[in-house]
Amino acid sequence: MNSRKSRRKLKIALIYPGYPPEEELGGGISIFAKHAAEGLVKKGHKVTVISRSLRSSMQQSIHNGIKIIRVPSSSRFSGFFSALNFNNYGSLFYYWKVKKVVDCIEKEKGPFDIIECGDWGAEGFLFSFTSPEKLIIRCHTPSFIAEDWNSLNPPYFSAFLKFLEKITLKRARNITTPSKSLLRAIEKKIKIRPVVVQPYPIKTKAPFKESYPNTYSEKRPLRILVAGRLEQRKGQDIVCRALNILISKHFPVHLVFAGADTPTRTGTFGAYLKSILSKEARNRVDFLGHINYKEIPVFYTKFDCYVMSSRFESLGFVVLEAMRAGLCIVASNVCEMPRIIQSCENGLLFQSGNYKDLSSQIEFLLKRPDELERMGRAGRKSFLDRCSKEKPIERMIENYYQILEKNIG
Repeated sequence: MNSRKSRRKLKIALIYPGYPPEEELGGGISIFAKHAAEGLVKKGHKVTVISRSLRSSMQQSIHNGIKIIRVPSSSRFSGFFSALNFNNYGSLFYYWKVKKVVDCIEKEKGPFDIIECGDWGAEGFLFSFTSPEKLIIRCHTPSFIAEDWNSLNPPYFSAFLKFLEKITLKRARNITTPSKSLLRAIEKKIKIRPVVVQPYPIKTKAPFKESYPNTYSEKRPLRILVAGRLEQRKGQDIVCRALNILISKHFPVHLVFAGADTPTRTGTFGAYLKSILSKEARNRVDFLGHINYKEIPVFYTKFDCYVMSSRFESLGFVVLEAMRAGLCIVASNVCEMPRIIQSCENGLLFQSGNYKDLSSQIEFLLKRPDELERMGRAGRKSFLDRCSKEKPIERMIENYYQILEKNIG
């Protein structure tokens, strides 16, 4: 196994919430799973994806060489045991069903070399006891971190499930994370073993903007996109307040929110955003809801500018997608954004939470369309350069082999 030429191909299980076309369950995590699975199969490895599903029965399929098993996450139990449903996103019963699926596959086809689970929802909990040597916990943003930034939203998971997330991370021997920022956030909560930082795999080939407007008007306004689940952590309220300022100054802008709505303690976050908008601004905003994975690459090219307003992000998968499409990025200066975006070179940064600063940055782009085009093109180039240097799939595979060699040793 020490010789790279003699390394055998691996059997890998990826266990994640949602997998396209059911990506709503897992959001960006499910899209990560698809990029990872397809990249690993392209390198010759055998991949089985086990995905949560809201369907009533288990379903199996093979797509692009990937075996996909969709496991229902709801429970038949009621009464006391209904507390284990965790808002239908996962439960101890669901963990048990997934474990049974893995056991059946390993009994029939032989053991997996690697079992990789996300941190969201503690899906690796049982495997941290039964298969700790080959288990990898891939951090995205565990709910016990995300909910620190979502005081307006009711908890996604029960306190018990967040406790299981922490236990799973504490027990895990092998942990990866997309950024040092997320690692620091987790380490403020719990003590974990050393972590491998691995970038997100994302396809480089996708449609991109080939022409940019040289001026903006009421007939052709600046088209701004904000993508992601509507929730306080994502900071869409900051964008709404910035838009109010721009509209009051009569700037031609049109804003689109793409992402599923979430409940608040008094309604929905989408309704809260609409209440923030001025009467004039409401006519300049569209709420599109969830966008299907297949539509996303072309969807980005319809816009001129992408705003990342999050108060916290593990990395910012959608920012990379927007850069790939050639959109000029205006991002809050949190977490990894200052490392990805060099202000006035391949995008603009604004002070996190400061909607006046955000409106000023967008106003600059409205007055200087040439700068928007220059930074959009520079952003796409920096994305391509970044991917060619990081080689995320190769780094994932190398980490897998190192884990196996460590176990043999």
